[in-house]
Amino acid sequence: MRENLMKITMTLNEEFDQEVRSVIQEIRKEAFYKSENIKTEGIVTIPYASETKQKIIYKLERLGAIKIMNKRYGKFAFIEMGFLLYILQPKFDEIYEKSQEKTKKQQAKETVLYLNQNGDLYREPKDKFCYPMNEKSNRHKIIRFLATNKGYQLTEFISRELGIKSEKNIRTEIGKMRNNIEKHLKIKGKDFLQSKKESGYRINPKYKITFKNE
Repeated sequence: MRENLMKITMTLNEEFDQEVRSVIQEIRKEAFYKSENIKTEGIVTIPYASETKQKIIYKLERLGAIKIMNKRYGKFAFIEMGFLLYILQPKFDEIYEKSQEKTKKQQAKETVLYLNQNGDLYREPKDKFCYPMNEKSNRHKIIRFLATNKGYQLTEFISRELGIKSEKNIRTEIGKMRNNIEKHLKIKGKDFLQSKKESGYRINPKYKITFKNE
């Protein structure tokens, strides 16, 4: 029982570390879009996605890496569903570099899968492990969205961004995808497509999705 508890604790820590790295990377990317000098302090706007993301941003502020500009009375005054953040150097880059070291270690453990324009999700050898989803299917749209947007994505957000009618449809499609992933790719569906209450869905970071133009 103690071993199981240790495994659960390690998994939770790995998941949280991955989400922290995802948020830091998102902030850095937005800074890059706004300035040629990535080390310049400045203001960026980050979309809101989950409660976990909010907690990470608060944590980064406490560490002195950012300052939340649109915070009022302990709550966020959202600007178009986003956070207005001021990047503080050199602390932000110090934390970024540490997160990059962890990312490199994580990448060494990754399993590579491929997603082509026709909606085929596969791993090598393709003739043995291929899940065809159809180019215009909701399943293809969901997988591509989750592969592009790292970290947990709220079901409501996925539904709105992809124009899928309801959150129930998202849950139904993901249930079917999990079954087909196990059937065609011989990968545990719930391990590949992970879910968390009040946070939504994500692709497990140990699986790297590479897009193919074929």
